[in-house]
This record gives sequence, C-alpha cells and structure tokens, in this order.
Amino acid sequence: SPAPISVNTGLQNHLLVYYVYSAVANNNKVIVFRPELNPRYTRTVHPGAVLPPLGAYQVAAMSEAGLTEKVQPGELKKIGYCMIRGNPCKLSEIEHVKQATSKGNKKIHIIGNHVFTGKKYEDTINLTAGFHGIDCPVMTRVSFTLLDVDASTGYLSLLGADGETREDVALSRKEEDGSFDDVGDEVVRRFEDGEALMVTVLALMGKDIVVAVQKDTTA
Repeated sequence: SPAPISVNTGLQNHLLVYYVYSAVANNNKVIVFRPELNPRYTRTVHPGAVLPPLGAYQVAAMSEAGLTEKVQPGELKKIGYCMIRGNPCKLSEIEHVKQATSKGNKKIHIIGNHVFTGKKYEDTINLTAGFHGIDCPVMTRVSFTLLDVDASTGYLSLLGADGETREDVALSRKEEDGSFDDVGDEVVRRFEDGEALMVTVLALMGKDIVVAVQKDTTA
C-alpha cells in the first residue's frame, strides 16, 4: 500500500492526507482526503512533480465534512465570517471592486483575520465567471455560565442551559506571543474581579472559541 504524506491544513486537529499511487500512463494519481472521509478527491500530476496546492482540495474536504457551506456575497456582512484562501476568517473589510468597463467582471475584495491565530488574509473573488458562492464555515453560537477559569492554561469550566458542564473549551491565544486574545484577557480580568459572567462560544471547523463575554444578569 502507498505511504501516506500528512499535510497540515492550518486547522488544528485537521489534516489532509495525500496518498500517491504508482505511475499509470506516465502519471501519478494523487488522492486527497480527510482521514475520516472516503478517498474521493483526485488529481493527476506528472511523476516527481510537486504536490498541488491544498486550496481547492482543502475546501472540498471541509465542505464534504459539513464544515463549510456556500453563501452569496450579500450574506457575508450578516454572517461576519468566511473562508479566505482556505482559512476560516472573521471579516474586517468587504469591498466591491469597481468594474474596469461596463461589461467587466464583478469582483469582491475581502479581508479578515484567522479565527484561531489572528493572522491577516485577503482575497479578490470573481463573482462572474464560474462563480458558485463563497465558502463560509458552518457555525453555531451557544452561551454558557462561567464557573471557573484556569488563568495558566486558559481552560474554562462552563455550565450549559441543559445543566451539563464542559471543561474542554479554552481561551484563544495570539499567534505572535501566545498571550490571550482581547476576549480572553477580558474574561480572566473580570472573573478575577469577582463578576458573574456568561461567555459566548462559537463552534466552527471542529473547534470551539470564546468570542464574547458579558455580565450574567441571572446570577
């Protein structure tokens, strides 16, 4: 059997795996898939060629796994998040590019920051030729009562509306220095000041991130 080559997609806990099979008609078939999916994403490359960029395959695999969905440009502002060059980002700018001529292609320029690392990404998308929608991460938002914070690890103890507790959600950290992001800093500071708090947890791309904190008015 062929040896797998794991390729990090930039998503924590998610890998795409390349399986390179023997040459057929002077070409190699490359099958790309997430480990939990069937090997259904294929591409043919010349022997010895550099493996193709992840981009399209990465998004295809995530869509197949139910992690992303297609939306129209008019929905982006309301959603606030989308995939930029295969990365889940919180949008900071959405700009419609002026057409060069009256018959020119419609384009949109988007800028955002990676939801897990904070790194900035941007892209210009052609809305005319072969456009089928913009990939956005499938998301759910849930509010929890904050029971405890481990200020060293960032892990939280949370109580859901169903009475169940969770201990597997951690505050996000900045890529450049490993410190907590702005929301994380606020959570730690206000909790240590003795406030009763609620946190909003956004689930996307197989991971949970804390995106908001507010006073628990029911306490």
